[in-house]
Amino acid sequence: KSSGWLALGGDSRTAHYTLDGANAPAPAPLALSQKFKIVFLTPAYFKDGWAPSDWGKWLPPGARLVAAAVKRPIAIGGRDVARNYPKPNRRFVPAGSVYFFECDQPTQFAGTAITEEDYEQIGFGQIITGGWDYV
Repeated sequence: KSSGWLALGGDSRTAHYTLDGANAPAPAPLALSQKFKIVFLTPAYFKDGWAPSDWGKWLPPGARLVAAAVKRPIAIGGRDVARNYPKPNRRFVPAGSVYFFECDQPTQFAGTAITEEDYEQIGFGQIITGGWDYV
């Protein structure tokens, strides 16, 4: 449905929505050094807990996780407005979590959101990258 009405927020205020159909352009690949970190700006969901079972969906082959700084998970739920049914609470990696990686050579990253089960469509898993060289 491209437009309609819905109940929004804890007070169930009426809101109107319209889907504009515009897709965001694909991000340009980011150049990464041999040692890079990923910082989560928004929470991310991984079925296996604090990290995905395979980073290969987002990162180039050969990227090795060497350390992570992750706080306690946060519970996020919601409501399926179309079915008028509560969504289950799930445990998300909190914003501010940092994952440190190493590669054998400089590489590129597609710049996409890192989260599972299509949560990137509603803004989860947004990241920034940077280098690290802590000795």
